[in-house]
Amino acid sequence: MFDLELEWTLELEVVTPMRIGSGEDYEAGEGEARHRVGAIQRDHAGRAHIPGSTLKGALRALDPEADDLWGVIKANGSGRMGRATIYGASAEGPEISAEPLPRNMQASGPNAFVAAHVQIDPATGAADEHLLFFKEMTPPGVRFKPRLTLRFGKATLDDADNAVVNRVRRILGRLEAEGLRLGSGSADADGRLRLAGSHLTARAWAAGSHLTARAGARGKWVNSQIDGSPVKYSVPGDGSPISLVLTCEGPFLILDGEKRANVEPGQPHLKALRLPDGRAWTPGSSLTGAMRARLAWLASLDALRGGEDPAAARAEGLKAAKAVFGSTDQRAPLRLTDIRTHAIGKPTASPRTQTFTSVSLDRFSAAPLDGALFTSEAFVGVMVAADLVLDSDDQEIGAWVARLLNDLGENGLQIGSAGARGFGWFAAQIHQPGDLDD
Repeated sequence: MFDLELEWTLELEVVTPMRIGSGEDYEAGEGEARHRVGAIQRDHAGRAHIPGSTLKGALRALDPEADDLWGVIKANGSGRMGRATIYGASAEGPEISAEPLPRNMQASGPNAFVAAHVQIDPATGAADEHLLFFKEMTPPGVRFKPRLTLRFGKATLDDADNAVVNRVRRILGRLEAEGLRLGSGSADADGRLRLAGSHLTARAWAAGSHLTARAGARGKWVNSQIDGSPVKYSVPGDGSPISLVLTCEGPFLILDGEKRANVEPGQPHLKALRLPDGRAWTPGSSLTGAMRARLAWLASLDALRGGEDPAAARAEGLKAAKAVFGSTDQRAPLRLTDIRTHAIGKPTASPRTQTFTSVSLDRFSAAPLDGALFTSEAFVGVMVAADLVLDSDDQEIGAWVARLLNDLGENGLQIGSAGARGFGWFAAQIHQPGDLDD
């Protein structure tokens, strides 16, 4: 039994597309356009769902020493239960409209869209031709309201109990300052959520009576048993976040993945990737993939200049890229924590689109094919602003990151499709925190 229950209701809003997979997939499309789609976690009503265990793991990462909150499991199978109970949450809207989406981006159920991704060759860092894969994602703007509950065996808190409560306050302070990252692709800035508000309910049972006290947004307390307001947390780390600002005046195209064999007059054959609300979207993996390939090339070039043979130089390049950007079995020291795409100088506006006409080339002669014109819808006047954090004090890794950023500042970066046709060439600037206005 317990005499006092404190329950925080958190309002989390998705900031960058989030994917919490279910391990299942389904078939979509027709004919040659048929493909498998990786499904997200959903509840009984078909709404996107965040399991409590997923939330608990992410919150534990904000304070991994808080075994009194999260509990502990020892190697011999023994352990103890934590004081905190975390309840999963389902999406509370808004439901997305399928109107701006291409046909193959209409996922079943609300609060999700289907994103097409291209497989990256781990040896070259380049896209593997025709190797697309599709997965459901929860779009920005969708909100979830999970609950975190503490229960006490007495109605009045002592010092030890208040220490547990203060741990929760500090965690919420970090959550407000840093946000939360859930699901796959966090190193590519996918799955970022912000704390839009928090609400405390205290329930006490004494002599058969029931007392409820409430607190408003941001967790400001009104219950006299708990004093103070949430502790603000200064983000720690070996270094400050790095802001990478990329600008592209010309066309920028990341394909949406839909196969359009027959298009209506006036409609483009190739379309740019968008979010469900129609805004331009640059997946974090597109940026980190291009940066990874650049670093591998730089490291290989340095090795060749140092006298290595081509095969050894290539191996050195792959080694450097893995050391900085990680792999399936190694966490990435350089993480992308945020990425935003908008019109140059207009941080709230999506860049405008323009249609470009191209001609197909004969793959053997490289000559234009008669009558083989096709059109591409691309964005122009694009700014991509990204925040990077290096979680390593390894001097060699730090040197590689500096080498990469210096090269980007001097030579820019190509992102997306049709780079050989001049698409997606960005100029790059490196900013310290607070320098970026747009």
